[in-house]
Amino acid sequence: LSEKGPAIRRLVRSTSLPADRSLFDIGHLVKALFCLANLEIRPLGALFHRRQRLQLGLSDSNLAQTAEYLKVATTTLVFDLAEAGVLARLPRPRRPLSALRRLIGDPELRSKVPCSDGVARSAIELQRLYLEAAREHVAGAAAASLEVHELLRRWDEVLTALESQPALLFGRLDWVSKRALLEQAGAGLEFAARKKIDLKYHELGSGYFARLEDEGLAPRLVGDDEIERALLEAPERSPARRRSQLLRSLAASGIAARIGWDRIEIPKGGLRKQVIRLDDYRR
Repeated sequence: LSEKGPAIRRLVRSTSLPADRSLFDIGHLVKALFCLANLEIRPLGALFHRRQRLQLGLSDSNLAQTAEYLKVATTTLVFDLAEAGVLARLPRPRRPLSALRRLIGDPELRSKVPCSDGVARSAIELQRLYLEAAREHVAGAAAASLEVHELLRRWDEVLTALESQPALLFGRLDWVSKRALLEQAGAGLEFAARKKIDLKYHELGSGYFARLEDEGLAPRLVGDDEIERALLEAPERSPARRRSQLLRSLAASGIAARIGWDRIEIPKGGLRKQVIRLDDYRR
């Protein structure tokens, strides 16, 4: 369940205004159009590149490592399905925004929404469709990693628990854990007190979830050493790794440079400068 869901107003952003909250955010593409005012052609030309950045506006920040792992990993896997053309044959909600609000407003996970094939499905039934499509895709892959098989196992495990015993996911899914804490506090608790529990759950270091981790009630998938290393080192074979290596090389060489979002400028004396386009390191 997503706390951001009720604030979503559109499928795709149509303006650059912050209040125009959308499921798919293309605000960065809209901004590129304004580069014409500054006579910058390159950002505008980037709109026609085959590879584009996709920004999702519906993504909560999780504390539970299992929830965060599943969120990122399943989304990445669905992108793989989309690029392989698998999603074209899957049914989808007829009215995505109304379906979104209806599904996230039902913590019992029983509500159903009409789909493009005429069948009404629940949130879990929709996820099952994607899970089975992912299984077929992975089974037909030439060399699927052990990691993706572990992802499919965990995904199925969580859906099965949500269908029968959601309480088993206490400490693994944030919304399940937070709901349990609110229910323990009592239904008659005033809104302000319930909101305090909500906020206290997310406090880093001293919040309710941190206590669950300290008591061993919230399983961890990665240790502190791995987290510390990830803060300093980008993943291998990723654009971020290549860009970070470039920046570190410049720093180690003592080269003065101006670093922007999309380029690095190295002064060469007078008005001359060398420009390194970071887009070239995002492939």
